[in-house]
Amino acid sequence: MKNRTFLSLFVSVMAGLILSSCVSQPNDPLVGVWNVDLETPIGASSQVWRFTEDGKGEFESDLGSSKTDDISLIGKTLMFTIYIDAGGQDIEMNFDGTIEEGSITGQFASEFGEFSVTGARQ
Repeated sequence: MKNRTFLSLFVSVMAGLILSSCVSQPNDPLVGVWNVDLETPIGASSQVWRFTEDGKGEFESDLGSSKTDDISLIGKTLMFTIYIDAGGQDIEMNFDGTIEEGSITGQFASEFGEFSVTGARQ
């Protein structure tokens, strides 16, 4: 009888631990909407970034928008490439940064140099 009570208690505790760990883990730390600030060579810029579960991203600012499906998230390291139209010329922008606890930090690199990025999940 004692073994059965102990076994029942053990199974209940383990099931509770497993379920609570599943609930506390986010599905994907990237997916969602982010408010982002960039420090560019021509001044500060605010953007809204949207990442979807299917691995796509959309980037909007007062100057226009861009999309990408070239996104890599390995652990906390986020990398992607976007192309922006600068007066009829496409400029490649490579982002390299980290995601941690609802924030994004990193930098874009392009033929015009590098600039810093900070942001937070909405």
